[in-house]
Amino acid sequence: MANPAETRQSNPSRTAHQLRSLLVRLAADRGDLHAKEQPAAGLLSALVREIDEVILPREILLLSDGRIVATVIASNRRLVDLRMTDGSMPPIEGSPDDVARGYAQAICAIQERVGSVTLQRGGRAAQSTTSSSACSAQRLSEVAQTLGQQNLIEKFLNLSQVQAVGWVWHQTAQTGKRKGGAEGVISALERLWAVRSEIQSSKRVSRQLDHSKPSCTALFLAPDVMAVLATDHKDTLLMAIPQDKILSVLSGWESCCKQADKDQRI
Repeated sequence: MANPAETRQSNPSRTAHQLRSLLVRLAADRGDLHAKEQPAAGLLSALVREIDEVILPREILLLSDGRIVATVIASNRRLVDLRMTDGSMPPIEGSPDDVARGYAQAICAIQERVGSVTLQRGGRAAQSTTSSSACSAQRLSEVAQTLGQQNLIEKFLNLSQVQAVGWVWHQTAQTGKRKGGAEGVISALERLWAVRSEIQSSKRVSRQLDHSKPSCTALFLAPDVMAVLATDHKDTLLMAIPQDKILSVLSGWESCCKQADKDQRI
């Protein structure tokens, strides 16, 4: 058991440190850069530190090539809202862990899409009322530590989910399935999955496909909508992607594969 005297001695020190950090922040220029260009994990860590020091509602800007790509609203050491400049951010809902994971994945996906990103302190923000979609800096940090453990399909889904109108992830190895999007789109993807499974069975090639290299294919699904079918080992992901975004999504698959190869060599 901790010595009460030691506990009492440590609290003033922590409080003083937090107070100094807050005073430094309040004295800083609005345009002062807080984070240099860095990998997604470093960007997320820097953002977590920034949020953890925010008490009054404040904007934190994410910039790429000098333009704002997203704005984080932080208040009371919590991430209250994440707003994409292009309006592509889907609603964040679910359990506290789901909310934190959604924010962490969206932040990492920003850097995957646009390349180098910097953080910049913005001005005061109006208090948001979206408390159900807020998460603490601590929970965001805990979830961020697990992102590096994702497999290829999960990384691809996290990168491309904001561009998809629906998706189905068959996790054969875990005999499970995850999905998201409109029910009509999910049903169309499930029918495509059934046709694919029937073809595999009739040609008796499923055993070969289990050991094939990761692959990604684009198929026609509906007018102006393509189906992207990505496989890796026993995982299969189907996503419905608007036709004007298909090249961006396929480029994201190539980036995920290159990163996976790089991680294996380390």
